[in-house]
Amino acid sequence: MITLNTSRILVPFDFSLTSKKALKHAAALAQICKGELQLLYIQKPKSRISIGRTTAELRRIAEEAESNKRIIEMTAKEIREEYNIPVKVLVDIGNKISGILSVCEKNKVGLIVMGTEGSDSVSNLFSGSNSHKVVSRSTIPVITVRAETKREGYANILIPVDLSEHTRQKIVMAIQLAKLFKSRLHLLGILNKEDKDAENKLKAIIKQIEKRLKSDNIEYTSELVVSDTAASKALVVAKRKKSDMIITMTDQGPSASLLGPRTFDHELVDESNIPVLSVPPELHEENIAPASIAGLW
Repeated sequence: MITLNTSRILVPFDFSLTSKKALKHAAALAQICKGELQLLYIQKPKSRISIGRTTAELRRIAEEAESNKRIIEMTAKEIREEYNIPVKVLVDIGNKISGILSVCEKNKVGLIVMGTEGSDSVSNLFSGSNSHKVVSRSTIPVITVRAETKREGYANILIPVDLSEHTRQKIVMAIQLAKLFKSRLHLLGILNKEDKDAENKLKAIIKQIEKRLKSDNIEYTSELVVSDTAASKALVVAKRKKSDMIITMTDQGPSASLLGPRTFDHELVDESNIPVLSVPPELHEENIAPASIAGLW
């Protein structure tokens, strides 16, 4: 069963307020989990920035790159001293999205924590589209963090539960986090109107999850709603429950949206003001038995 691996946490960094908030968030997580932070700065390829530039402009760009390296090293030093955790600085050149993913694979990173500006973003690394490209292409979990995130740590975690066969995988991670942060978990069963006939099945799944939480002495609440705008409903409930995080799977289908068709996970990453932990499904055959009532664990 897939678990949350926090031994190496990667944080893409570009000096913005959004990336600084993600860095603090990741540092607090690494501190409690005794993990290592890897701070990644990605530069544009020299071939792209040299075209049509004068010698003076190229010299200024080179000096700016060196200045950025010094600043990121100073930032890493400050985090080491404040949180007493190991921090490694990585510099890569090339495409930012593929760079993040390749560095993760090369360094055996277990978790990405990155900022996102959501649907209100401008065109940069942490735009909603770019952050979701990382989320959707990553084979490891990703926590997306907004600049306005108010606190580090998770006292209340919202877990949308549906009829998909991978639902149980996010429960395992939720239990891990609940034990680390003494969190209360809030189970939210979501049905759309077309699934109304499956209500009893979803209730049974939630009851089995509740049984697992009781056995692990995890505090929880649970409720079931019917909504044609699942992600929007989840965000409303998250606010009501004063949640600090939402945990979702990346394989869930389209969610109704005024901004066009987006997956449930995509909409949460775009619109949530609290961190979203996006979990890619584990596809090993032995770990994805159908989510029948007897097959959650």
